[in-house]
Order: sequence, then structure tokens, then C-alpha cells
Amino acid sequence: MRSTALNRGMRVISVKEFYHKYCNILQVSKRMIQVYLQTLRKYFSVHIKDGKYYIKFLGGKLFQKPTKSIKGKRATYVCVNTAADQQREYVGSVLLRRQQLAKKKEEDALDLGKMIHQYSSAIKSKGDDVITVVSEILHNFADECILFDIKYFHKYLRHALKLDD
Repeated sequence: MRSTALNRGMRVISVKEFYHKYCNILQVSKRMIQVYLQTLRKYFSVHIKDGKYYIKFLGGKLFQKPTKSIKGKRATYVCVNTAADQQREYVGSVLLRRQQLAKKKEEDALDLGKMIHQYSSAIKSKGDDVITVVSEILHNFADECILFDIKYFHKYLRHALKLDD
């Protein structure tokens, strides 16, 4: 990145010199340098012409926030998909899969992950592990119904945690 920025966005170097330089710096073989170049193609434009590498940094892709499309009733919406949302969706999908519950909507796993995050402080204050408590409640919920409904589970969770007034 630095060498492309210093050379007006484009780094031009002969193939032989490129491999000699980076094989010595990284202490790897020529084949490994080629593998590294393949992984860098997401962020760099790499071309060979007349025995020279032309390497250009594609900065816009690197700093782009990950997005996710959500289907609504009439349109599809694009929203930012943060790392925390990705982790919450993964935790929700794992718990649903373990209890063999069918999702009613695609967003159910993310909603379950958000609900776990929402009630984590209440569960931790009782001195319990969040995932094991939610897993047990989800297991009891799975005994009653096969299809996962986030609204019904929310009421079930509040009743199980004794948070209802």
C-alpha cells in the first residue's frame, strides 16, 4: 500500500526484481508470493505487461462497510452489517440449529442474537452463563413448538427469567 501511494497510486516493478525482493523480505518461496498475490487481488489490481508488474491499490473496496440486503413486503433494503451483528446472527443460528427449530423468517437468527445481547446483563446479574441459560430456555421452547417465532419466544424468555411484572 505504501509503495503504491508513493508512486502516484501505481507500483511498477520488474517480475524478476519483485520476486527477488519479496522472497528475501518475507523468507518464502516464489510460489508462496504468487499465492499471496492471489489473496491481495481483493484490494489491489495486479497485472503483468512486458515483464513488469503493475500494482494499483483499490482503496474504496478496503474501507467499504459490509452490507446486507433485507427483503421487505414490497422492496429489498440494503443496510450495514456490522461485525457485532454478524456474530449475533451466528450465535442465533447455532442455537436454533442445535434445538432443530425452523426459522419463520430469515432475520430470526439475528433477532435471537440481539435478544440474547439484550438480556445478557439480566442473566449475568443472577450469576449464570448467558448461552447455557438461553439454550435451556430454547430447549423448553422447542418442546412446545417446532417453528421459531421471535415474538412468542420473547414472551417465553421474559416469563422464564421472571422479568414479567
